[in-house]
Amino acid sequence: MKIELVYPASGANAMLRNHALAVLAGMTPKEHQITLRDDRIKPLDTDRDLDFSADIAGITVQTRNSLRGYELARAYRKKGVKVVLGGIHPTALPDEAIQHADAVVVGEAEGLWETILEDVKRGQLKKIYKHKELPVFDTAPKPRWDIFTSKKYVPMYTAQASRGCPFNCEFCSVVPFFGNKLRLRNVSDVIDELKLLKGSRLLFSDDNIVGKANYTKELLTQLISLKLSWLGQASLHGLKDPETLTLLQKSGCKGLLIGFETVNKASLKSCGKSHNNPEDYLEMVKRLADYGIGVMASFVVGLDQDTPDIFKQIFDFALESKVYNAIFSIMTPYPGTPLHERLVRENRLFNKEWWLEPQPTEYPLYRPLNMTADQLYEGEQWLWKEFYSHSSIWKRFPFAAGTSLFSLVSYLPMNYIQHGFINKRIAEEKEYYKIHPKIED
Repeated sequence: MKIELVYPASGANAMLRNHALAVLAGMTPKEHQITLRDDRIKPLDTDRDLDFSADIAGITVQTRNSLRGYELARAYRKKGVKVVLGGIHPTALPDEAIQHADAVVVGEAEGLWETILEDVKRGQLKKIYKHKELPVFDTAPKPRWDIFTSKKYVPMYTAQASRGCPFNCEFCSVVPFFGNKLRLRNVSDVIDELKLLKGSRLLFSDDNIVGKANYTKELLTQLISLKLSWLGQASLHGLKDPETLTLLQKSGCKGLLIGFETVNKASLKSCGKSHNNPEDYLEMVKRLADYGIGVMASFVVGLDQDTPDIFKQIFDFALESKVYNAIFSIMTPYPGTPLHERLVRENRLFNKEWWLEPQPTEYPLYRPLNMTADQLYEGEQWLWKEFYSHSSIWKRFPFAAGTSLFSLVSYLPMNYIQHGFINKRIAEEKEYYKIHPKIED
């Protein structure tokens, strides 16, 4: 059979090879022909760029690209190509997704994809494919990276050693998709996969690479001999052990994305992330820097306990701590999360199905409690602009560059790329608001 694997573009596109599609390709029997269609590399013309002679199109869909994913699905189906949708969004809303597809994968595709291909061959495709319980993750299919031929991709591979998260943050979609129990892959299986990579730069896509101490230490110890340079995500809770920090450094860890979320204790408690303690933040950034590990800080604004002074408080911490870089996001009520369910009950969403409309800006999708939607939007824009201003970049540089050679070489290019991107985005959004009025509270 001829199979098209498709990644729809969204407003913000990181040019990483998509791990889910690489794994699907790895699970596909060799007798099938696979073609990758990546909407980020070249915007797909639905009349000219899709292969309508294909037997099946597998489209991975996130909430942010669901509108585009459904558009591509319709184009395939109009020409008689069977469409299978999978990913976080169809898992959260299978009844919605099946309106745009012939079949929907709910949850993880391992153990289901092969069955789907056989059902297509027999002309017996079912509407919903779902595991009765979360699959065992001791071993994983080896990704096929050869399907990604463009030179536009970031020269970095991705891998996954664990799935699930024991924490229950209200706004997070990880637990609804992967479960609240940490499932660990055999370390030997991870290492065997990484030995096959044709490069030394790696991103662990685990939501928390330091989720279980003994496993983390075994994995990091095995990584040392591979001489990789890697990035990952980690919780503050798992970074308190000096032995873990030493192994992170020796294994080639150059930076960690850490979800600080906010410096407001009341907000952390209200969203289910009370295991974070803002009093530890500065010390943790300094400690990681001592081990040559740069911190990529993630913050969420618009939590229910936030007031308009939260933006200055977060900026002051980010500047004082001199983190390598930072992400600032307005809280997003993704479908399937407790947050979305609560805001629906409280009648605070501007649109209960916001993902079905174009989202041209970062404007809030809900009514905040302790500020207006305009204040929240303008505060988030101010945070981005101030953090990536010339003065902030240079104030943070000596500390960030002192952590490692990686930080020294990459800090200024990365921060100035963000500087240009943020100023362009803010200018475009201001232009948009000249034409379209803001949402009134």
